[in-house]
Amino acid sequence: SDRFFYRVDVAADQSDYDQPFKQRETRTIATQLQWKPAPATSLLFEVEWLKRNEIGISSATVPFRVQTGTPDPYRTTANRTYTRYVAVAEEVFNFNSQGEDNFSDRYVYNTTLTFEHRISDHLSLRSGANWFERSLERQEVGGRDQFNPITRTVQRGTPRLRPFPEGGLSWQTDLLATWETGKVQHKTLLTVDYQRQTEKPERWDM
Repeated sequence: SDRFFYRVDVAADQSDYDQPFKQRETRTIATQLQWKPAPATSLLFEVEWLKRNEIGISSATVPFRVQTGTPDPYRTTANRTYTRYVAVAEEVFNFNSQGEDNFSDRYVYNTTLTFEHRISDHLSLRSGANWFERSLERQEVGGRDQFNPITRTVQRGTPRLRPFPEGGLSWQTDLLATWETGKVQHKTLLTVDYQRQTEKPERWDM
């Protein structure tokens, strides 16, 4: 009709890799509903949902070939040694040290309500409120980026679970005035806003 309007967006994406146990998929839905009871007044409601799942997250790269026991040229008197990176370990190019139990799951819920009204030719009001919730849960069970060609082993690393929930809400109101003094045009904006955001990152190491 001439008062109600809507829009719906849906998207899906999936990526597969030559490296085993590595995959990513994303799903998104966004909806907007607008009501215009009068030409100078509108109310817009928006809601968005996003979910992304990853297996063998981005850190599942090809390991580096390392050389252990390399003498430290700057500490020769102390007989210090260190582990240095030699090259990319091409011999394990198709090996994923993190396995299929390594994952990273994300989701986002987002809701916005916006009210707009033109009070007169020189004065307009806009007020909007937003609420969101998002979370990231990441599980790491595999190794890191070091491959020892002598022992033919990959660094094991520390298995860990890292949930990271977030949330927040905000509200903002703008009052805009347009006026003139002779041939000079002016705009005056008065804004009042409030925002609150919470985070609770955790990390559990084995």
